[in-house]
Amino acid sequence: MIQPYDALVELVPSSCPTRVFHDLMGRTQAGLRDAKTLWLRTRLKPGLYLMELETRPGTFPSETVMLALKQWPSLTTVPSGPFDFDHTQYKMQVPVFRVRAGARDCGLAWCEVPSPEDMRVRRIRAAWGVEIESADEREITLEIPADEDRLRWCDVAKLTIHGDHRYRLPVASVRTTAGLRRPRLFVDGPLLQGLMTERDAVQQALVDNLCAQLEAGRDGTYVHRTATAALAGLLTGNKTWIDEAITRTMQICELPYWGYHDVKEIMGWNSDRDAGMRLFETAVVYDWLYDKLTDAQRETIRSRLTYFAAYVDKITHLQYGYWFTRAPEAHGQGLWFGFGCAALALLDDEPRAGRWLEWMHGNIHEALVHAPADGISEWFVFNVQWLILSALLLERAMGRRMSGSFPFLRGFSKNILRFVKPHGDKLPLLLFYLADRGRDRGAQADALVCARLFPEAKPLADAGLDPLTVLAYNPAIRPSRP
Repeated sequence: MIQPYDALVELVPSSCPTRVFHDLMGRTQAGLRDAKTLWLRTRLKPGLYLMELETRPGTFPSETVMLALKQWPSLTTVPSGPFDFDHTQYKMQVPVFRVRAGARDCGLAWCEVPSPEDMRVRRIRAAWGVEIESADEREITLEIPADEDRLRWCDVAKLTIHGDHRYRLPVASVRTTAGLRRPRLFVDGPLLQGLMTERDAVQQALVDNLCAQLEAGRDGTYVHRTATAALAGLLTGNKTWIDEAITRTMQICELPYWGYHDVKEIMGWNSDRDAGMRLFETAVVYDWLYDKLTDAQRETIRSRLTYFAAYVDKITHLQYGYWFTRAPEAHGQGLWFGFGCAALALLDDEPRAGRWLEWMHGNIHEALVHAPADGISEWFVFNVQWLILSALLLERAMGRRMSGSFPFLRGFSKNILRFVKPHGDKLPLLLFYLADRGRDRGAQADALVCARLFPEAKPLADAGLDPLTVLAYNPAIRPSRP
């Protein structure tokens, strides 16, 4: 439980028979509207706050310690802990409660995965974020669902409110750089024009790889065929691929949800990554192919991007424990990445997009500050790629480095090939970006090896290079070895 600031509110059970809780800070009144509904009345200034609770030891029912769940996609029944996700019913097995600030529904907060100690003593903890938008939102209400029996307000030992350590970072420089101009996601007009008219041998080989993937029919959630078709179509003038990218995007826009289930308040597990990838691909088509879309297509894409980005903004504020970006290897990094792409693509089209981008920028900045200095996390490349690509998105848009020192990025480029074999797919993209960022000739050489461009081999379609690889490569960085 992270408590970076002194508590503004600290509620403990009251010994007074007329009060359920007493605030040790003397700032808040609290009570039960009924057994399932806890209310807090306090005067908090508009801003971000982090709320935390823990129950008394022994209050988590022992009979729910192990639950029979079904794995996906095998559908085999397995024993699982009490805090999990049922992939067949799309139901959280973790206790949840609804949070309201004034009349505004902030969504469902989840209790935390218990530590071994909390499992031993059978105690529940939860941490969630609340944004107070106006001085009128003086009452915070916490509502336990009617069918949830594991969490009870009468069992709470402590409930605190702190200033939230998460933050937004200004987006003014992005507005100056991007303004109303497109493209603005990972590439600007001059770079795109240069790639259309003049490519060096490496750039040509990378474009050839994208074309080979398209011709081979390569597809999948993390393959990014839509983005590949959009970029390859632009760079080669192949209208068939441009049309394919637009058609696929319009098909995605017809889907009612962008994860693999339609429970918008529960976006955990693979659903967040899938939604993030669709946000990414839809955003780049909207940005890169803007002039090739009809007015109706633009409106449809803009509407769907706005709908999902607004929901991501909501849940990342609230569901602190899962979306906390100090876990660089977490699935949620994929959603942060897609969210940032959508916010940047919508800038100047959607009034809220600037604040969305500031929120993403601040969270990614904090994630980079606290990521392992050696660049090595539990998932060496797959999940951590999205944290690195979020930095690429922001720095390309701003036209400068993000402020701060990030040993994680230097450590990744220096150490990653000590832990994984050189391979295609995402690793060349990440190393090309880090080589450009740090003028790192060693990372440039490593990227060429991973892309099978060094010493003389051309990349093949089965290498699966990401379309952003073409945009991350800087021909001005000479590799450290021939």
